Amino acid sequence: MRKRRLPLETVLWSIIGMALYRQKSVWDIATQMDIMLPDKKPLVAPSALVQARQRLGADAVKEVFKAVAQHGYETNSFEQWAGLNLFAVDGVVWRAADTLENHQVFETQSNQHRENTYPQIRMVCHMELTSHLLCYNLIRLGMTAAAKKLDSVWPNQLSFTSCSMAITQFFATLPLTSPGNIPKHYESLLEQMSYFKLPPRREDRTYPRWVKPKPRKYPHKKNKLASP
Repeated sequence: MRKRRLPLETVLWSIIGMALYRQKSVWDIATQMDIMLPDKKPLVAPSALVQARQRLGADAVKEVFKAVAQHGYETNSFEQWAGLNLFAVDGVVWRAADTLENHQVFETQSNQHRENTYPQIRMVCHMELTSHLLCYNLIRLGMTAAAKKLDSVWPNQLSFTSCSMAITQFFATLPLTSPGNIPKHYESLLEQMSYFKLPPRREDRTYPRWVKPKPRKYPHKKNKLASP
């Protein structure tokens, strides 16, 4: 019986890694996360990762996202106002594959120089303020757990940038950690994120809006008045 070096559960971790390390290739992410099963060869071909993602499919990722979002919604208390949950509208633009079908359905941006090769998909989401995409949910769950260790601190009072960097580093070093030490390192992560509390906002501080002049490439010359 054939034993694959990239089971579906490890491929799913590579999908999460793609969101955490967007500047890296899929092959580099799989190598850094060390998700491949041991074999005579230390690495797998990049084409194997593509085939593994095709085997996994989009439905499995959707189900994991729904499970994580549902678990976070049921086990955490979210920001409310007047007894109501807070929601927001968020938009995103994706580049679709360069196929004839996508060109017929989605628009392609262009300017005076050239036309964009890839069709673009615009999506508007109605979402709860403390939930987002799959990795966003993981970061928010960690921030919520860290905030619970503090007195009268909401998760949004912690620095999202600092917490996301700490959680990203936690996942990067996770393959080097023995399973028995993972809970201890997780508690250390929560303690570290508790130091990322933002200072209170000054109520008397205002930022008036003003229009900045557009910078010019060359100095502006005033028109000389014609002599009488």
